[in-house]
Amino acid sequence: MLDVFHYHEATKHRVGRYAKSAGHMDWENEPAPLRIFDGAETVKLPFLEKDPDASYDEIFQRRLPSKGITLCTAANFLELSLALAAWKSYGGSAWALRINPSSGNLHAEETYVLMPEAENSAALYHYNPYFHVFEKRAAVDAATWKMAEDYFGVRGFFIVMSSIHWREAWKYGERAFRYACLDIGHAVAAMSVSASLFGLKATALCDMSCSDIAALLGTEKTQWIEYEEEVPETVLFIHEHTEAQIPRGMPCEIIECFKSQHFAGMPNRLSKTHVSWDIIKTISRATEKPKTEFLKGAHTVKRTEISATLKTASHVIRTRRSGQMYDSASDMPLNEFISILSRTLPGTLPFNADIYPTQGAVFVHLLVYVHRVAGLPQGIYMFVREDGEAAGMRGRMSPDFLWDDICKSGGVPLYLLRRGNFGNIAAMISCGQEIAGDGAFSISMISRFAVDGASYMYRRLFWEAGMIGQMLYLEAEARGFRGTGIGCFFDDEVHKLLGLQDNYYQCLYNFTIGNALEDKRLTTLAAYHHLSGSGRANALEK
Repeated sequence: MLDVFHYHEATKHRVGRYAKSAGHMDWENEPAPLRIFDGAETVKLPFLEKDPDASYDEIFQRRLPSKGITLCTAANFLELSLALAAWKSYGGSAWALRINPSSGNLHAEETYVLMPEAENSAALYHYNPYFHVFEKRAAVDAATWKMAEDYFGVRGFFIVMSSIHWREAWKYGERAFRYACLDIGHAVAAMSVSASLFGLKATALCDMSCSDIAALLGTEKTQWIEYEEEVPETVLFIHEHTEAQIPRGMPCEIIECFKSQHFAGMPNRLSKTHVSWDIIKTISRATEKPKTEFLKGAHTVKRTEISATLKTASHVIRTRRSGQMYDSASDMPLNEFISILSRTLPGTLPFNADIYPTQGAVFVHLLVYVHRVAGLPQGIYMFVREDGEAAGMRGRMSPDFLWDDICKSGGVPLYLLRRGNFGNIAAMISCGQEIAGDGAFSISMISRFAVDGASYMYRRLFWEAGMIGQMLYLEAEARGFRGTGIGCFFDDEVHKLLGLQDNYYQCLYNFTIGNALEDKRLTTLAAYHHLSGSGRANALEK
């Protein structure tokens, strides 16, 4: 337990002292963005011939028809969750953007798919988003796969996630573990949304231990380059809808089968040399999850009025981008502001994936800095995502706060704490980044720091924050705005603003939304223009 509190305190940015990092950009050793398993059989995945017609609103309002559990469905699901979204180029350099966001576009996460193949057998594949291919790491016999199908009682496939901490540590140093956890949350939300678009549902197998997930991945049987090893994170079951309760773990017999599997392929080297960050290894070990038992509960679903959008879900997913500059002038309509916040409420997509061992658990709430929302006074507000938490917050935060219920009849848990222009304060808190004050509003995600007796919860708190971040990105895009995740902030300046005296609540992630200014120096290329013969070569997006 001491390791969690020590790590969190040690990696706080403070005014005058940032968390430890290399202190410079060592471009010679920038990690390769692509994990390849040399020697593994490659399976080319089909691209969508036509994007689904479903509107963005529909995926939240009703169950769409299932596309079935096939290789094509899995490929399409990945294309609209974890694949490339576009390339940007400038001055002779080009870089890829993905559907799912990542701190610094570094993408610590790696993805594996366990799914059926021919003659009732199955296989574990590594997903390579740069070429949209599978790399076959292990074969699974028919008897083992039938055991899994019988146990879960519904057709589906499994997504197994891991993290390479070095990818983030190269740039961000000891704070990188936080960002890697946020990236898992971004990815879980992206996959939950994509699953819904194909008539499927994502359920986290939150009972599983890290050691069992490691067995599925074959991490103990893989010869990793030192500092480039993959750390097991979570498993999602992507399945057809059912009224039956989905198991949240895997039988020991299946895990044992994987322990005796042969895993094909050697991981490529990502960097020539490395810097050792022992604190990351320590916190990674300290937050490994043991096997747990899922506590059934009920999802609390708040019915709030959400304004309609006219875009298709696939368009919103593909065009999500991080805003780099905001115009510091445009107002956001109040109904759009309320709709964006309301989409982060628990109980519905993507939060019904249940990343916590207790169904419907909620820990993260939103401190909102309102800069330019038509019809709403400037000030700081608290968006309380769980019923009953407001009372606890009032007892721990500044006694001078108003706690004025803004939407008394609308069921929207938004409370005005203090009036005033907080644009400069929001920018200062976000390490002096002006974008935090130039948008329509910005956010600090405040979490009940629920890690006592369960260190593994530390990762999941950041996962929840990352999931909220992904929904803010999509909502902003759907409504004609842009969002930006901000990992650099002065933690304790947020806490001082709220009048917090202890670590019961902690800030995990900042975010801003507004009217973005386009950088016209950049050229945008289609996601897979580099694949000759793919039918997408040399396509330019305007």
